[in-house]
Amino acid sequence: MTDFATFAQKIIDELTKEGRKHTAETRKYSANRLLMFMADKPTPMDKWDGLFVQDYETWLKAQGLSASTTAFYLSQLCAFYKQAVKRENIQEQDIFRLVNKTPSPKPAVQQFPSIAELRYLQTLNLNKSQNFARDMFLFSLYVRGMNYVDMAYLKKSNVKDGMLTYISHTSDNNPAVTIKWDKAMQQIADKYTSDTEYMFPIITKEGNADKTEQIKRSRHNVVYNLRSIGKQYKFSVSPSIAMTKDLWRRIMDEVSVSEVI
Repeated sequence: MTDFATFAQKIIDELTKEGRKHTAETRKYSANRLLMFMADKPTPMDKWDGLFVQDYETWLKAQGLSASTTAFYLSQLCAFYKQAVKRENIQEQDIFRLVNKTPSPKPAVQQFPSIAELRYLQTLNLNKSQNFARDMFLFSLYVRGMNYVDMAYLKKSNVKDGMLTYISHTSDNNPAVTIKWDKAMQQIADKYTSDTEYMFPIITKEGNADKTEQIKRSRHNVVYNLRSIGKQYKFSVSPSIAMTKDLWRRIMDEVSVSEVI
């Protein structure tokens, strides 16, 4: 089997059957990216070589992707390649020796809005889209840095007897996380009613629309609106959901974050 599209779909189907949905989705997006690269000239896997990988790296960079994102896609390509070698579909060669397939580490020093700015954020009179973005940021912060995907999949039934319990969707085999459900979290949840089982109106067309695409669009809007809030109100650093876990650790000191801000 040297046809990449067929091979990739087989891997994705196997991961899905194993319940490794996050990994399957990651492989799917990375496979689609490679197929876009090979659109004009499909290359069988047994014909991949160092030049092919270098051309792919150059193409990724030409798409405006960062060095870290480019390295991520190359690491996914390598994962497919190793699977093909393991299954004896192709003979292994050192085709990745001239590219960087290791994503860059996060910066050691990260900047955050001040406590005063976080308190100010709560008082702002915002439009509907900005208000939702602010609520998602604050909720993520209150629950110790929950990422956007997990907030999207959060169900009303995840809250029981004053405790929030959920399992992250960001990777496979994650342990359950349990957090005390407090008044600030409830106040945000009460603002959003939904006919679905989900707590927030991010996934709104169950069974009729691709959940991943709904989450992606909603997250894009939240990122945009948080940046616009930061710029409009001259924050030292624009708030972002990506920072909430580290921000929570920074300001947490034996009390809930909602009591601090």
